[in-house]
Amino acid sequence: MDSHEGSPESSSHGSSLLLEGRLHDLGGFSVRRVLPFSRAGQTRRHVGSFVFLDHIGPAELETPLKVSNHPHIGLSTATYLFEGEILHKDSLGSEQVIREGELNLMTAGEWITHTEDGLTEEIHGLQFWIALPLEEEECAPKFQHFEGDQIPKWPIAKGVTAQVLMGQYQDKKSTVDFPSETLFLVLDSSTSHRIPMMLDLDYKELGLYVCEGTVTLEEHGSLKPGQLLVLDQKLDGTHEKLEIELGPGARVALFGGAPLDKPRLMKWNYVASDQELIDQAEARWAKEGPKKL
Repeated sequence: MDSHEGSPESSSHGSSLLLEGRLHDLGGFSVRRVLPFSRAGQTRRHVGSFVFLDHIGPAELETPLKVSNHPHIGLSTATYLFEGEILHKDSLGSEQVIREGELNLMTAGEWITHTEDGLTEEIHGLQFWIALPLEEEECAPKFQHFEGDQIPKWPIAKGVTAQVLMGQYQDKKSTVDFPSETLFLVLDSSTSHRIPMMLDLDYKELGLYVCEGTVTLEEHGSLKPGQLLVLDQKLDGTHEKLEIELGPGARVALFGGAPLDKPRLMKWNYVASDQELIDQAEARWAKEGPKKL
């Protein structure tokens, strides 16, 4: 997807923060943009290294999703689908269909361009941008696709499944290798169930995003789809332990990790630690333009 945010990274730490995504037009198709957030005196531009989140759908489109060729630097895009299919193509020559329950991880590094073409009218999923650590910010680009046994999925309660796409939760660890400490976990419930979430993890900043259904937390009340609860580590180095009550059809994403190693700038589709890197990317795109993939 694309971004039009243009300000430095900043955040508000030390307490829980409840944010609500807002609709963002991508040219005939709206997504719910959750991060970065700045509205009504509240600002939150990242959770760990996760600097961007678009919630795509759920929607049934007359014309399938089409995102034209565009560039990225300094980040990895993590795309996950609950429903539908999207064809990914990029300047490395990658051509990969992503389906329900699968993960595409595209690392832009110094430069990459790509397209996203929906193959189904139904679409529902999440796309994160994850800032690369400073030592990897200008790495060579690469693309990875993960499915099946590469993404641990298991029942954690009757009618409730967990899928850990990045990082580790309990004794389950994703095979996805990422250069900074990250967690990306999805819970999917077909019944009403109360689950104790052990959030006293090593992950310093955590976000709980409601994708669908009803989610109730004892200390925070009911959350609805499109709301993000940000949970920062306490001064004693722990997180609060949450009891999450999932209603039938609830889908929740838990994500985060270590704090950013340096504030980031975001402009259009670029994420960088230095304005000069963004200036160079803009000049390159102006010169090369959107080549056919």
